[in-house]
Amino acid sequence: MSPKMRSIFAQVHRKSVSMVGSPRDFSSSAASSKSNVAGFEMANKFSIATSIKLGLCAWASLGVYKGYKYFYPKLLIAREEHKLRLQRHEELLAKVQMNLRK
Repeated sequence: MSPKMRSIFAQVHRKSVSMVGSPRDFSSSAASSKSNVAGFEMANKFSIATSIKLGLCAWASLGVYKGYKYFYPKLLIAREEHKLRLQRHEELLAKVQMNLRK
């Protein structure tokens, strides 16, 4: 490869490495310079995937809240019934043990 071509490739490589991570603007119109306002830059950072994730997170948290509000009172009732069943079971076992000893 000729030294001139090597120099060109080196310049292109340096330029491409320095541009990695920065957005490229291929338009030649003056209107594109107006798009660098803060709101537009923020919109560029917010991708579709990010907004979908945030939406799913919001709906999931709403679902958890609704489920908690609906099922928690039922859970308390079920726990109380379970405690009463265990108490009755222990009383029954105590009666059976007393009858076996007689």
